[in-house]
Amino acid sequence: MPKAISSELQVAADELPYQRGLELVEVLQQWMKSNYQTLLSVQNGLDAQLLKNKLRGVFTEGEIKGYLAAHPRYFDTVTGYTLLVGSQEEAEKLSGSVKKGENFSLLAMEYSQDEQTKRKGGYFNKLPGRLLPKNIREAVFNASPEEVVGPMKAPAGYQLFKVTEITLATWESAKNKIEFEE
Repeated sequence: MPKAISSELQVAADELPYQRGLELVEVLQQWMKSNYQTLLSVQNGLDAQLLKNKLRGVFTEGEIKGYLAAHPRYFDTVTGYTLLVGSQEEAEKLSGSVKKGENFSLLAMEYSQDEQTKRKGGYFNKLPGRLLPKNIREAVFNASPEEVVGPMKAPAGYQLFKVTEITLATWESAKNKIEFEE
């Protein structure tokens, strides 16, 4: 292994235990056991840390601001409830039921085809805008709290959303996401 790469890997290997308070071997082994980690998963964590270290400071402020301008709402998050069904007609019927006062969560548990949120009454927590299709992202982020949005065409059917909170990204959080995750 070239000397530059081995020193970078050593820096990453040194940072990981300190970030998690795992400096002592016994503590690290207990943490691995209680968190179902293997040496391979720890190595993957080191690889990710190494990549983050390489990317720090690579992007200029102008590049980051340009990216933010080109990708509005990508780093904002929405919290709320969703309900996914197979047809627009069914989604419209359920939307009408909510408007008449029926409980969105109960309808999601009964009718939604989204298995991840169905058992939680449709609840999803802090969904980043970049994970939503453009048509849904625009509608959801223009909604008011407690407003039901939809039906909207989604990749797997038709979706309703009940928005409870919109969190706008800060400059620093968006910068970190761009540098380390994008």
